[in-house]
Amino acid sequence: EYLQIVIPANIFSTLSFGYNSVMRASGYPRKAMTTMIIGALTNVVLDYVFIYPLDMGIRGAAIATAISMMVCSSYVLAHFFRRDSVVRFRRSAFKLSLPAIGGITAIGVAPFAMQLTGSLVNVIMNRSFVAYGDTPETTDLAIGAFGIINSYAMLFFMIIMGVAQGMQPIVGFNYGAQDMERVKTTYRYSCTVNLLVSIVGFTLAMLMPRAIVGMFTSSKPMVDLCAPALRITLAGFSLLGFQITTTQFFQSIGLSRKAIFLSLTRQILFLIPCLLIIPRFLGLNGVWWSLPISDMASVILAFFMITIHMKRIGYAEKPAAAE
Repeated sequence: EYLQIVIPANIFSTLSFGYNSVMRASGYPRKAMTTMIIGALTNVVLDYVFIYPLDMGIRGAAIATAISMMVCSSYVLAHFFRRDSVVRFRRSAFKLSLPAIGGITAIGVAPFAMQLTGSLVNVIMNRSFVAYGDTPETTDLAIGAFGIINSYAMLFFMIIMGVAQGMQPIVGFNYGAQDMERVKTTYRYSCTVNLLVSIVGFTLAMLMPRAIVGMFTSSKPMVDLCAPALRITLAGFSLLGFQITTTQFFQSIGLSRKAIFLSLTRQILFLIPCLLIIPRFLGLNGVWWSLPISDMASVILAFFMITIHMKRIGYAEKPAAAE
């Protein structure tokens, strides 16, 4: 009932998100932020109107989402019809360029691979809960707990991704201009901010897990299971901001293969093997421990890759030499 409305309207979501990235990269970060705020607020207001006063239920939520997508995409596209925009629609620009398409696709494969493998991991996680839950009730609680943990982690993950994506146009522009000092400085600032965000998320999870879980549910069995699982699962979260920033850094300077490799290592190379092996010895706790182990392994790999890359291009310690 929901998807019948939202999927046809997804073209507007594609337009708004796609061109929002172009808007941000071409020097309009505040306008890009305004676009997202307009879409989010429109959705929230219309959700209330259609679900409660108009009593349209899930169809109302879908209609609200579709309308907010249309509003957001209209606002974004209007920007590119303005003559004073740095990048705007021109008839000549609609001619397909295979090199441009290839470059865009290569850069976009990394986040696509991350999303795809994330979905695959969710399937394996749920199957692991079914396989290693002592009872059907424990399995249901574990799946619900994983949803709560994901929701909490996503609050910090979205901030980290926002900072990392905000870094990309600055790094990309200055890398193309051969201003390696600014590239290095921007990367370090972004890493510092994202490390602080991930450390805050980690610290709160370690100090007050029951309070965090209590914000999502009042069920005592759920809190009893989810609170220790939250601590275990986010044990490696404190350095994840560095790994994500490094992945986005490689993507922003056109090293798509390295970005794809880093995107896939946490999910494919580390997490899936952990999920297939560790629970055999630790049961349900092994499912939870698989996540921080794969997080730390991917952080170590990212550290070695960025260290080698910085030394290779000569601006890790002597940025002027790269110029």
